[in-house]
Amino acid sequence: CTVGFAAEMPNNQKGFLSAAHCSPRRFFNDVGNVTLHQPTGGASIGFEQWDAPTQQCPWWWYYCTEYRFSDANINVVSGRAVRVGYIARPNTRFHQFGTDTTINQYQPYLRIDATTSFVSQGSTIDLIGATAGWRYGTVETTCATFYLTLDGAVIKCAYETDIIVGLGDSGGPVFYFDGTNSVAAAGIVFRATFPTSWFSKWNHVYDETTGSWPAPAWINVVANDVPLVPSVTIVGPGEMQAGNSCYWYASSNFQATDYEWKVNGSVVSTSSDLTHTAYSGFSLELNVSGSGMSASTSRSIVVSGGSEQCFVQ
Repeated sequence: CTVGFAAEMPNNQKGFLSAAHCSPRRFFNDVGNVTLHQPTGGASIGFEQWDAPTQQCPWWWYYCTEYRFSDANINVVSGRAVRVGYIARPNTRFHQFGTDTTINQYQPYLRIDATTSFVSQGSTIDLIGATAGWRYGTVETTCATFYLTLDGAVIKCAYETDIIVGLGDSGGPVFYFDGTNSVAAAGIVFRATFPTSWFSKWNHVYDETTGSWPAPAWINVVANDVPLVPSVTIVGPGEMQAGNSCYWYASSNFQATDYEWKVNGSVVSTSSDLTHTAYSGFSLELNVSGSGMSASTSRSIVVSGGSEQCFVQ
């Protein structure tokens, strides 16, 4: 199974959402029992805090004996750090199928900036699984009854996508991606039905993982730290002697990979630094991007007849 969204709870507890069937007993509260282990070494990750029981189906619901609206549980982690509001970001985002579970070293996390319970048919949605990695596809079916067992245990109001998932992906986060670094949590993966997959929508996950003790009164998965505002600075002289060559370099607060230096509006270099010769004053502009972020800045460089060849102001 996959660790889903990291979560904070009352009393400074932290943990994660996952699929209920990943615990020792689905739809039964295994408080204190270890639910998930690290893939190597067998070290425990945490214990289940709440896995809501099923409800009895009304007699007029055909082929239904018991139901829930989500296959999700909430687990507590102790003895290790939990970074709420972030998802590990694989290097490659595949359409429907394709696997890359290596983590992007320049931008290792996706930031959760919102939750959403509005999931529309035909919309593009993403998921991440321990087996699948990062994949995206289309929402094909909304609010359908999914039959878990032949004896009539069902998930009401489940959502289907055309994304292929496999063993080990249950519990993985489902989200809407803004194309850069921000996501809105939309649900939890719970079943593969090749070539489609199913997930429980966010409001159903939240409603069935919170409540009265032992369930936490509330959970939060949205990042509450201050987001990074990308910026870049041109480091180097602000004044130079006519006919001399001076040196400038870029200093950014994020991992930049692409650079564009302009002198008086014309591109002169795409390196991280610049050496330039001038005989008159000029405007120096720098545009950088990388890690899903970008920033720009500019400086006016004075060329004079003074004794300073490259005067850093």
